[in-house]
Amino acid sequence: RDAVGDYQRQLFLMDHAGLPLKTVLEQLDILGEEVVPVLRKEFANLRPAGVPESAPVHPAVTAARASRKEG
Repeated sequence: RDAVGDYQRQLFLMDHAGLPLKTVLEQLDILGEEVVPVLRKEFANLRPAGVPESAPVHPAVTAARASRKEG
């Protein structure tokens, strides 16, 4: 946070250098079950008033969601 500020998205490279699939899946489980929940909680607790809670959504995604609701 000190280096890059508040942001809502992060990209992780999980299969770097040809890691075995089992290792990649284990890393994804750890990330989703242990790391991300803690990060979300800490970011929420420290979020400045001017930073939105959720990340912006691409207009195409918003349109697709709307069309599914209509259908």
